[in-house]
Amino acid sequence: AQKKADDIAFTVDQRCAEIIAANAEKIEEEKKTLVSLRKMSSDFRDSLYSQYLTHVKMIKEMELPDPEKVDGDLKTAVEMEKAAMENLDPKKEVYDAAQRPVDEENSSSSDPAIG
Repeated sequence: AQKKADDIAFTVDQRCAEIIAANAEKIEEEKKTLVSLRKMSSDFRDSLYSQYLTHVKMIKEMELPDPEKVDGDLKTAVEMEKAAMENLDPKKEVYDAAQRPVDEENSSSSDPAIG
């Protein structure tokens, strides 16, 4: 009976050691994945911040007309929108958009949630 109990205890100890080793391997893999995801997140944040700074710089560099020197030819936003809408053919725009080929490289990477 003692030998049988010792065999069972040995088998249980051996199985527990196997389970612990397997879980340790899984934990290490998950740690590597977490490090990778953190790096990707950090890189994305840095890229987004850089693009934001570039955008702000571009806006600051834009030359806006001096309101005191505006000549009569400058259209208001409403006038420009009306002119654009008059020249717009909705059926053609929808057709053209549907016919454009999708660039898979740019379409997947342009949406950070997807790509």
